[in-house]
Amino acid sequence: MKKVTPIHYWKLALYFLAAMIGMAAIFYISKSGKKIAREERRKVELLTEAMLQISNNSSLSEQNLECYIKVIQNNEIVPIIEVDKDDNIISYKNLDEKKADNPEYIKRELAQMKKFTAPIEISISNNASHYLYFGKPNILSDLSYFPSIQMVVILLIISGIVLDIISITIR
Repeated sequence: MKKVTPIHYWKLALYFLAAMIGMAAIFYISKSGKKIAREERRKVELLTEAMLQISNNSSLSEQNLECYIKVIQNNEIVPIIEVDKDDNIISYKNLDEKKADNPEYIKRELAQMKKFTAPIEISISNNASHYLYFGKPNILSDLSYFPSIQMVVILLIISGIVLDIISITIR
């Protein structure tokens, strides 16, 4: 059996420190992710409210109408697809720009949005309506994966610690 030197203790201390930093980062990112998720949900609720107010109130004041339109126009996060009564896509916003050229991609996104929420009906005329579907903001999906990836990295670091300890005691 090989004698344990001060370098081995330093290595163990550094591994332990790295694991602690990783755990603290996971905690912080998880907490921040929850705050961001709440904020994104508020944005979706505000956007939905603006769309509903425009579609349901023909007697909106010009100032209120401008405010609601500004909320909708400033939306840069929530994906939206507008369709007619036959589900023909009229317009879309905040979808992946690289994939949006593919009509099948937009149809798949529409199917996902239909699962996510009920449509918001916008009356175009007495006998015609358009429907707005909105989806889950992409940032929420991205944030849900990050802690898992970080946990794998921390487990690899801890595995390194365990292997180093085993190799020290075997030698």
